Amino acid sequence: MRRLILASMLLCTAAQATADVKITNSAFLLHTPIAPVLFNTLRVWDTKEDEWRAATPAEQPRRDAAVLVVHLWADYCAPCREEFPLLRDLAKQVQAQHKDRVSFVYVCETSSSTEAGRFFAANRTRMPAGPHYQDTGEGIANVLRANIAGGQLSLPITVILDERRVIRQAVIGPITPYRGEIAAGIAKLVQLADNRSGPGTKPR
Repeated sequence: MRRLILASMLLCTAAQATADVKITNSAFLLHTPIAPVLFNTLRVWDTKEDEWRAATPAEQPRRDAAVLVVHLWADYCAPCREEFPLLRDLAKQVQAQHKDRVSFVYVCETSSSTEAGRFFAANRTRMPAGPHYQDTGEGIANVLRANIAGGQLSLPITVILDERRVIRQAVIGPITPYRGEIAAGIAKLVQLADNRSGPGTKPR
């Protein structure tokens, strides 16, 4: 009995140390690493030319953020469109609280500039400020598919990555019921990153 209790305590401690938060049916995505190179190859939406294009180094997602919140969406996804105002407000709240420690990365699974342009034109006032990226070659989507039963993505998907770019929290579907849990998970990851390496340290 003592061994069983000790094992349970160790498991609880390990879970707290990594700040994993299991939400509904997305626990199987936890501990999945996303290679930083996949963020470096994302295409960015050019608001002047209304098209996807290669991102310059300055336009790529920030490398020095302690936490990355990666949100996958598509133009054909009705729940994505409906939750954009909520996501926009959550991003403002989190970034105001944690300043430069958290970066939101909005990743579109729509490859067509024409279809994406129509969507942006119709929904721009409802969407987060961006920048918005296109998942080149579905690199990030394929990493997630490899860990989802049947390999089928159900958008939207929101994953929270720690400073080592490992998924510690994930939501498949709208984030509406999980706003508090997401905010708490982000805060915990920022705290853990600061405790390990000090504020402002770049991820490895």
